[in-house]
Amino acid sequence: MKLLSCLVLYSLLCGFSALQRADKEPHFAALSAVPRCLCHKPINHIHQIFIRSFEINMPNEYCKFKEIILTLKDSRLVCLNRQKKMGKHLIRCYNRHLSNDKKLMQCMKKFFKKKSSKGKRKSKIHSGGST
Repeated sequence: MKLLSCLVLYSLLCGFSALQRADKEPHFAALSAVPRCLCHKPINHIHQIFIRSFEINMPNEYCKFKEIILTLKDSRLVCLNRQKKMGKHLIRCYNRHLSNDKKLMQCMKKFFKKKSSKGKRKSKIHSGGST
């Protein structure tokens, strides 16, 4: 009986520790000893105010895709779809500014600035010429 209760207690402790570790990793990553792709269900878009930083994992022998992992301000990790507009922009900017971390964070600011000014029209100035 003691052995059974010890096994149950041990399995509960292992389960809780796995949940705590899973909270630090992207929630869709497989918990496995074999390295694999982290991003299985990436999001298409997220607003800049929620993002603290980002990193891009380049393709390797375990995963043939580029993976964009965003760290949110509440310390959660989420993956961004590399095939959507925001993902493509971050990858291009990452490749240009690979050695400068300060410029990497400006990549997101430029994306949102460019996007927000896209729909605005410039007012035309009409000259008061005679007809």
